[in-house]
Amino acid sequence: MKKMLLSLLASTIYTSVVSAQTCQQPPSCESLGYTKSVDDCGDIEYLTCPFDSSKVYCSGGSGDGEADGETDSDTIELLFYSVPSGKTITFTYGGGSIEVDCGNGNIVTGTATDTGTVKCKYTESGNAYVTIRGDFTYYGGSSTTVSAIFKLNKKGITKITKLCNEGSEINDVIYSSTLIDASSMYEKCYLQSASRTLPKNLEIGDKMFYSSEYINFDAGYIKIPMSLKSAYRMFRGTEISGIVEFPPNSQLENAKEMFYGVSSGMDFFNIIGLENTKITDGSYMFYQNYSLRTIPSLPTTLTNANKMFYNCENMTGTLPDYSNFPNLTNVTDMFYGTQITQEDNPSWPASAW
Repeated sequence: MKKMLLSLLASTIYTSVVSAQTCQQPPSCESLGYTKSVDDCGDIEYLTCPFDSSKVYCSGGSGDGEADGETDSDTIELLFYSVPSGKTITFTYGGGSIEVDCGNGNIVTGTATDTGTVKCKYTESGNAYVTIRGDFTYYGGSSTTVSAIFKLNKKGITKITKLCNEGSEINDVIYSSTLIDASSMYEKCYLQSASRTLPKNLEIGDKMFYSSEYINFDAGYIKIPMSLKSAYRMFRGTEISGIVEFPPNSQLENAKEMFYGVSSGMDFFNIIGLENTKITDGSYMFYQNYSLRTIPSLPTTLTNANKMFYNCENMTGTLPDYSNFPNLTNVTDMFYGTQITQEDNPSWPASAW
């Protein structure tokens, strides 16, 4: 018995010593590199400190001077390649004033209350570094450019439309984090690539990438901004494989033709969080999307789902009861050509097939 008591006493002392040695003050968030806030990081991906969710880490952001190549000035920088000799590049802008350094020694200015244009004339072919400044709301460049790099500023620009005319080629696009309206921004451009991180304040994305040839969000993870309200034809005719996520409290209402005819080869295309949206018009939303394999959860706010999943021939799944969608009145051909059948979903109208 005495040996057993001594053994227990020794064990208790040893455990206390070990505990005393291993109990240490945890490191601070700052000492681990979590020195910024979510606002500091802007559109950049960030990591949250495990001890304090208000502290985050990101590479770039306001703490590092520039974020994603964006500046704090009211400047858009464009680099044009192979400007044709004897050609004129026309810049169209909305309300406000504009100053364009043509990159060949000429600076042109203009002022407009509605729309206006300024022109850069080139007598020799070659490369031209063009800088645009002003308090304008949007601008567009003519299709005489062969290739361009756009750096959209971090502050002040809320609307940009028609960066190019049909057939213009654009590379290396960087978004403005303050962008609210991007309707037709890259419509019918030869857009080689684009960031999968969309502007966090975006509200209108109508035709943003519509028929942008060769654009490919391959193996992407696209997060739809919570503020987005209208996405009519936003990604129609592009290539997307991977995952598209709609966040909680999504404000999206108009999703007509949003992913119409999206192709992704033999890769998968998944939708997460669609039920978080306020979509009323989802007509033709996933029309002929062959890579959509599983039907996403649907928002109960739907009113028009005409041909929503028409000819999504690889899509499977079981539908919730039709009574869950009290405002849904148009379901014409909603599941036509899919692997979802009315026999397995008897509460749904036959018109959905």
